Amino acid sequence: MTDGPVRETDRGTVPQPRAVAAHVEALDMAGLAFAAKRLLGKDPAPVSGQFTMWARSGKPSLPRLTDPLWEALAPLHIGRPSSPAAALCDQVLTGMERDGTVGLRAAGDLATSGKNAFRAAPLEHADGDRRDAIRRQQALVDGVKAYWRAIAGIYTQARTSIVAGDHDGAVEVLRAGQQQLGPTVDRIAGLAREVVAAGEKADAPVRTADRVEEPSPTAEEQVALQAAAQAAAQAALADQATQQQPVADPVRTRPGMSPAGPLALSDEQAEAFARKEPIAIEEELEAERAPVEVLSTKPVRNHPFLPIVFLLIVSGVALFVLYSIINDPTNPLGG
Repeated sequence: MTDGPVRETDRGTVPQPRAVAAHVEALDMAGLAFAAKRLLGKDPAPVSGQFTMWARSGKPSLPRLTDPLWEALAPLHIGRPSSPAAALCDQVLTGMERDGTVGLRAAGDLATSGKNAFRAAPLEHADGDRRDAIRRQQALVDGVKAYWRAIAGIYTQARTSIVAGDHDGAVEVLRAGQQQLGPTVDRIAGLAREVVAAGEKADAPVRTADRVEEPSPTAEEQVALQAAAQAAAQAALADQATQQQPVADPVRTRPGMSPAGPLALSDEQAEAFARKEPIAIEEELEAERAPVEVLSTKPVRNHPFLPIVFLLIVSGVALFVLYSIINDPTNPLGG
């Protein structure tokens, strides 16, 4: 492939960093499962049996070679795949999973998940597109693939020492492989930072002499903007309908004032109401209001002692009459 100017037909939309991250994460699933299968082999019993013997004798776990990769991919906000199968495969690579059958099954499940994720997150790069952003993304993908191929070879070599029961030999093979992977991991880390930085720069608004051109919204953002516009339009219609509703007359809404009673509208008032003209109701209220007769302006006086005085007078008269009857000389009961 020769270098040359990029044809317009080769140009396309540069994938966003999140699309690159999804693609790389699918590669991580497939690569982690591949490395676990290489370590366990077709017959995982010798490897898992040796792991069990080392655990009983207090041997330390094997070095973890995948941690530097997760740190290198941190700018893309991805790390070890968050699934139980990925966790089991990671334990297989460190000698902490003692059941080889379980580890081999987890590797198969993770490989299937990686294939599905790879189909769901393809990274489409047109042939002959030599833009810097495309080159960085493709270099990152190639670096991750190279890392997992190297990892698989390292664990294949370490399996020989593990089956032979040589713990120190297996650790030495893994340490040497980790040093060999150092430049590849550093290159992946640098490319991940560049891909993220290029994506942030592409999303930033482009300033010109007299205007600021914002990046075109995505499909999700367009749907959200349309929903917000529809909600604002509905709110405006509701406010307009509320303002156009007729205001209730405070006189007609008083308690005890029925529309069919003294305040019933005449034909002229009904027509005025339909034309939204003021209705002369106060004059009718003044004409139909009954006059109030005022008998006296003095306040009413209360006399609480009058009943007592009247009772004493009646009692005195009764006693006087009774006394006169008893002392009458003609009374046969007297004397």
